[in-house]
Order: sequence, then C-alpha cells, then structure tokens
Amino acid sequence: MAKRKTTEERALEVLICARDLVAKPGGWIKHRLKHRRTKTEMEQGQAEYAYCVLGAIYKCSGRAGRTRSNYSAMATAIVEECIPAWSLSSISSFNDAQTTRQRDVVALFNRAIKRMEKEVAKQDAAAA
Repeated sequence: MAKRKTTEERALEVLICARDLVAKPGGWIKHRLKHRRTKTEMEQGQAEYAYCVLGAIYKCSGRAGRTRSNYSAMATAIVEECIPAWSLSSISSFNDAQTTRQRDVVALFNRAIKRMEKEVAKQDAAAA
C-alpha cells in the first residue's frame, strides 16, 4: 500500500508547481491572481495564463472558492517566511512592488522550496 503523503510533502508539491507556473514565459503577473493571455500573446510564446504568487499557489493546491487546505496554508506560510524584509512580510506587496521582476518571484519560490525540502527531510529522518 502506498504511503499517504504528509502535509509537508503536499505543500512542497504545491510550491514546485507554483514556481513552474510563474517561471514560464509570460507566466507571472502583478495586481491580479490570474490573467488569461490573448491568442496573439500565446502565439508569441506566452503562457496561456499568468499568475501572481498567491494565484499560482491557489491554482496548484486546487483551492476553490473559500476552502483552504492545510498544505495550501503551509505553502503560503513558507513563502511568507522567505520574502525579503523590505516587502513588510506581505506576499502581495512583494509580488506587486514596482521593482519586483519575474526572476525575483521564481527566486522566492526557490527559497521556499529549499526550506520545505528541509522540513520534509526532517520528517523522513524522524520516521526512519
């Protein structure tokens, strides 16, 4: 029987998925959770949808409406911990800041992924 994934493992999957969404050409956007690209933009190699940091987390966690999973909440909390101090610990202010670029958002997700990988490794070591 397959081992049931922990909340930490599922949160890690959400973070990797979210990073991959915003890393695509045209995959990241400011001031909105989600934006559908035009046919012309997609023909130019842009992703069909662009997401902000939270929009990507919500998309990858399957969050619908007001429901919130433990792993979605955990992924969001880890991202908040990895935000640079100048953003006042707000995911939205970091995402929407004038100076924030797509590479900054991808780097934020990479930091969050590394932190979550350490948490998963700790759990695996404790379970062994």
